[in-house]
Amino acid sequence: MSPYEAFAAAFNDRDLQALGALLADDAWAEVLGAPFPREVGRDAILSTSFPYLLEADPPLAARVRTEGERIWLLLCVDGVVDTAIRATVERERVTSLEYVVGPHRPDELRRIGRVCDLPTVADA
Repeated sequence: MSPYEAFAAAFNDRDLQALGALLADDAWAEVLGAPFPREVGRDAILSTSFPYLLEADPPLAARVRTEGERIWLLLCVDGVVDTAIRATVERERVTSLEYVVGPHRPDELRRIGRVCDLPTVADA
């Protein structure tokens, strides 16, 4: 199983420990276009963005899609993309997570949805 597939499986199982095991110690995460600070380090990600995403109501479900060589982790509600994550993996560990969300990057989220042949919350 690729690290991307392992991430999606751990996300769908709501397994914070497994998600943490996939992160590099110095991994970072950022919501693109948002005023939120970049989260730097495994502990920061595990205590900030991951709990927020895992506790979403209604629950988000992860899917893996490709766009050429780029791999997207798509977080969906009833098949509609809420958040796209551009993840970078090095040596089987996730080193960066860039979140594309409708309120901050609606055009980019719509483009990702078209490429992946899925509707997005930005389409509404």
